[in-house]
Amino acid sequence: MKHMSKFSSVLLLMPLMVTGQLKYSNFKINDRISMKIAENMIPLEVEADISTYSRASLASFASDDGEAILGVNSNSMTWGEDDTSIIREFYRASFRSMFDQIAFSQDTIALINGREFLIFEFEGIIENNNVFGGKKNTNYYSYIQYTRYNDKVLLFNFGCKARMAAAWKNIARIMMESEKIKK
Repeated sequence: MKHMSKFSSVLLLMPLMVTGQLKYSNFKINDRISMKIAENMIPLEVEADISTYSRASLASFASDDGEAILGVNSNSMTWGEDDTSIIREFYRASFRSMFDQIAFSQDTIALINGREFLIFEFEGIIENNNVFGGKKNTNYYSYIQYTRYNDKVLLFNFGCKARMAAAWKNIARIMMESEKIKK
């Protein structure tokens, strides 16, 4: 019954999600970063002590049903002005090593609100073999953007199960193309 209620809520939201008529609000990540967030995304608490991690979480959101996530992080990796193609190859290789199969629908460099972003959109499969000889693959949809920010890396990461991708692709794109970053 619990699965039926999730399924019913997805069916009710599907027309809004697919047509992009879902409402969005501007969300201030910090003093310099803002973006649109879909009304069905709930802010999550960000861990206060990030000093021991190389990736600092600036903001995290989850859909109200918990099926989709959006994160904004900064990374301590240095990114110089001439490093874009090297950084792009590095991230592409890291995605290929994380998934057993991967199909990119976007792998590009684009300008968003006057800022250069690396954009990766893909579906990836992680093959899970169990001890009894069974196989259950986990399929993910990801829309990830990186940009240079004060010689560091800002990461915007949206993800959900691949079976939900059709419902979330337009929503993810609207949110991801709305980032505004002050110098």
